[in-house]
Amino acid sequence: MKNIYDGHIYNESIYIRIYSDDELIEGWI
Repeated sequence: MKNIYDGHIYNESIYIRIYSDDELIEGWI
């Protein structure tokens, strides 16, 4: 299993992208 985490901060909000095998999870937290 290969997981890639990428996070960014925009105007005090955090946008995340998580790649897992054949799945992409992204959203604001």
